[in-house]
Amino acid sequence: MTIELIAGAIKAILMILLGLNLSLFLLYFERKGSALIQDRIGSNRVTITGFFWPMRCARLMAWSSTAGFHQGS
Repeated sequence: MTIELIAGAIKAILMILLGLNLSLFLLYFERKGSALIQDRIGSNRVTITGFFWPMRCARLMAWSSTAGFHQGS
C-alpha cells in the first residue's frame, strides 16, 4: 500500500516538473514566433535609452520605400 502511494507521488511530482519545463520552452518559442510575425525591432537594433531610434526608423523607412516594399494595397 505505501509503495504504491510513494510511486504515485513520485510520478505526480515528475509530471508536474515536466509540465513546468515544457511550458517554459513553449512560452519562449511562442514569443519568438509572434515577434517574428509582427516584425518587432529587437534589442540588438535599439539602444537602451532609445536615443537613436528616430534615425534608425527613418533609415528603415527609406530603405523599404526604395526596395519596393509597401504596406497595404
